[in-house]
Amino acid sequence: MKSILILDAFPIIRQGIAALFVDRSDWFVFGSAGSLQHAEQLMEEAHPDLILLGLNLPDVSGTHAITHLSMKAPHSRIVASSPRSNDRYSQQCLVAGAHGYVSKTSLPDHFIKTIDEVAKEQVGDFVDQIELPSSNVIGQCIESAPLPHPDRPWEHYQSDQDAPVRPLDALSDRELLVLELIGSGQSTAEISRYIGIKPKTVDSYRERIKKKLSLESTSALTHYAIRWVIGLESI
Repeated sequence: MKSILILDAFPIIRQGIAALFVDRSDWFVFGSAGSLQHAEQLMEEAHPDLILLGLNLPDVSGTHAITHLSMKAPHSRIVASSPRSNDRYSQQCLVAGAHGYVSKTSLPDHFIKTIDEVAKEQVGDFVDQIELPSSNVIGQCIESAPLPHPDRPWEHYQSDQDAPVRPLDALSDRELLVLELIGSGQSTAEISRYIGIKPKTVDSYRERIKKKLSLESTSALTHYAIRWVIGLESI
């Protein structure tokens, strides 16, 4: 039986992913952590066979988390996970040391397939290319889960040749996190405390997001963010 550590900032995401493994006789949940620091505490005496890493940790950025974990637990396979399905974005994770990448907009079967393939320790890397934006994998696993929080990524490509295809691909990692927190009902003060920035900086992020997504008002931004979090807005 293989072990998996679920590492993600938001409880509802960890709870939803854990539900995918309840009926699996070949997997057991080694642990669940909301930060890299917590994950390291869980791995003090033993390492899991696979680490499912949500790209939204509050205490470390994306590629740094992957690189750190690959050094901390060299025998653990790492699957990075986020809502983005951009090929260049997934490649950034693989270059940093991840063994696979899966979009959280994938159907549960495809989500699990990616994890199974990576766990086989095949030569090379595995990236799940099958997505369904309107079918959030967490929503299909736990319809009544508490805490209406999502989860999100970080390191975003910046070169001119990597032009984004969809509006949300134009957002930086921090902007994407702010958008998600807005959609989960967090106030400016709450977002400020969570991320560790000033309220005025949060307001600046709001304005940048509105501009990049062509949203004319704060209410339009809030409406968009809520629809995105619950899976009604295409990413």
